Amino acid sequence: MRIVAIAMLPAALLLWLVLRATGGTFLYSLDDPYIHLALARSILHGTYGLNPGEVSAPASSVVWPLLLVPFAALSERLFALVPLAINLACLAGSLAVLLRLLPRGIDRRFALPLLLLLGWGLNLYGLVFTGMEHSLQLLLVLVAFEAFFAGPSDGSPRPLRFYAALVLLPLIRYEGLALTVVLLGCQFLRGDRLRTMAAGALALAGLAAFSLYLHWLGLGWLPYSVIAKSTATGVEAAGPARLWQNMAAHWGLLGGALAAAGLTVRRDPLLALALVGLTLLHFAFGRFGWFGRYETYWVASVVVIAMRDPWTARLPGTIAVLGFVLVLSDLHTATDLTPRETRAIWSQQGQMAAIAEVLDRPVAVNDLGLVAFHSRHYVLDLFGLSSGEALHARMANPTNSAWIGPMLARRSIRHLMIYPDWFPNPPPGWIRVADLVVPDKMVLDSTTVGLFATDPAAAAELRAALARYRQCCSVPVTRIVLREPVPGH
Repeated sequence: MRIVAIAMLPAALLLWLVLRATGGTFLYSLDDPYIHLALARSILHGTYGLNPGEVSAPASSVVWPLLLVPFAALSERLFALVPLAINLACLAGSLAVLLRLLPRGIDRRFALPLLLLLGWGLNLYGLVFTGMEHSLQLLLVLVAFEAFFAGPSDGSPRPLRFYAALVLLPLIRYEGLALTVVLLGCQFLRGDRLRTMAAGALALAGLAAFSLYLHWLGLGWLPYSVIAKSTATGVEAAGPARLWQNMAAHWGLLGGALAAAGLTVRRDPLLALALVGLTLLHFAFGRFGWFGRYETYWVASVVVIAMRDPWTARLPGTIAVLGFVLVLSDLHTATDLTPRETRAIWSQQGQMAAIAEVLDRPVAVNDLGLVAFHSRHYVLDLFGLSSGEALHARMANPTNSAWIGPMLARRSIRHLMIYPDWFPNPPPGWIRVADLVVPDKMVLDSTTVGLFATDPAAAAELRAALARYRQCCSVPVTRIVLREPVPGH
């Protein structure tokens, strides 16, 4: 597997660039993986949630936090590297499977360049450094297709890995259910009835069992992260409205997918129908953007199906596939920006976590991951990923933050680190002690975090903590701008 080993080198280069961007401190390019790490550590100690003894549903994946639990007893530094190690293993597996899925008949001399371009274009390298479950999701997608194509286009049984991958996909990411439905449906219509029905039942049973578990805990039927992020940016509810919006915004990608279906329909009408179905499901229920994470599985599916046509082994076909990946999808941009994204996380959430450690008090935040992972105290998530109470209060009061005061009082929290524009009209008496300001927005929702206290004594504590932070832990890229202690601002 020399080709795969060479194709892994961009990941090593990206790791070096990440460390260079953060002054030698390894962090992920998103704050979210630290939520999963903190959740896994809590599960090890008997609580499904982030704060000891308080249940919550902050994870967007059913299985991913559970995969981290066996390593949660490691030191904090080593434990934080576990998602990186898992994702690197998934990257190697994805490259190996993708190599087998390259167009049949292609000159082997071009296998390595094509593999590198596809790995870059599908954001396989960038996904590793998100620290999230998407690298595993992509590996399962590729395994499912490789096994699907392992036999003739009839109802003969596929290898066990085909059914196993499709059972696991929805448990890794909810949108994986779309691929599970269409590929199992295609195989069912080919005549493979018993196995596909069993696999489909297992996939649905896994999701149903998790929802029942959440409901039994009193947390509703879906993770808070799924609910919160679906309402965070004004995205329409899933269904026809989102379908038409996505079709209008991503008509080039839609055209490429339909072209791939057109190539496929001549030799495998059911597979072409499955591709169209997958596309409609993603356009109606999925999302695009979000740093090259959410549509990657669908783009990879289109590419893999298109590469089955002999035309793609010729130069025009290869160029068409690469154009779809590199130009229309633009997923590689997320890989390109990974060092800058990581630097942004380091300069903002990383410093928020450092300030919270120095302060050594319970805090309220709207970006949860790093602060919760490193904190020894209660962390209240005002955005709602780990607090159903905060989630529903924020959604019910989008222009008023009066609900925060009683919530803080019940938990004896007197310090906040929040985006001021997310929480307009703060309760009277709050003191804006300082601002944490970073130069580069990138994956951040704002370049400014307001550091608040709820009373003068808490404000004095925070100012003292900031003075200690400046002496021990501050980094040049982050500015702490002290403000006059004017209540309510």
